[in-house]
Amino acid sequence: MDTILVMRSVGSTHRVWKNGAARKCCEMEEQNSTLQELMKIVGGEKARKMYTDGNVDSGVISCGQCVGRCNDILTMKELFDQIMLEAQTVTRNLVRLNLQ
Repeated sequence: MDTILVMRSVGSTHRVWKNGAARKCCEMEEQNSTLQELMKIVGGEKARKMYTDGNVDSGVISCGQCVGRCNDILTMKELFDQIMLEAQTVTRNLVRLNLQ
C-alpha cells in the first residue's frame, strides 16, 4: 500500500513511493493534464531538488513493490551489522551441514 502508479495517462506508467508529489500527479492525471503539465511535478528538476533539500514530498521516488516490506529505517552501521550477522549465521549453518 506504500506505492502508487503514476503517468498511466501518458503511456509511461511508473511505480513510485506514495508521497505528496505522487498524489498530486494522480490528481492531475484525473483532470486530464498534459505530459508537459505532469512534468512540472515528476520531472528530473523536482527530483534533484528533493534529493538536495531533503523534502521527500517535492518529487517522485521510483521504487518497486518491495518497499512495502520495509519496516524501519536503519543507520548504515546498523544495516551493515545486520548484514554481517546474517552472513555469519548462514556460514555457521553451512558448516554444520557439511559436518553432518
